[in-house]
Amino acid sequence: MASRYDLIDSDYLSLAEQYQNLTKGEKEQVKKLRKRYKAKMYQREKRRDYMTQVSSLEKERDQLQRELSMLRMEVTELWQEEIKLLQRL
Repeated sequence: MASRYDLIDSDYLSLAEQYQNLTKGEKEQVKKLRKRYKAKMYQREKRRDYMTQVSSLEKERDQLQRELSMLRMEVTELWQEEIKLLQRL
């Protein structure tokens, strides 16, 4: 029984043979398609990197919003204490 790699090798050889039998115009088409495919893969990778960065920034924003909320509560408590102290005077 043929191994997976033997099948891949035979498929590759078959494709290479088919490519050799193409006309010059068809080979140019193949080159254009490869170039377009590489560009799409590059864009996909960039989009993935961008989405990872967005996710990280969203997490950071959420953390900062929580910290801001806690600081606001602290300030409110301090104001209330100050008001109480001023009322005693």
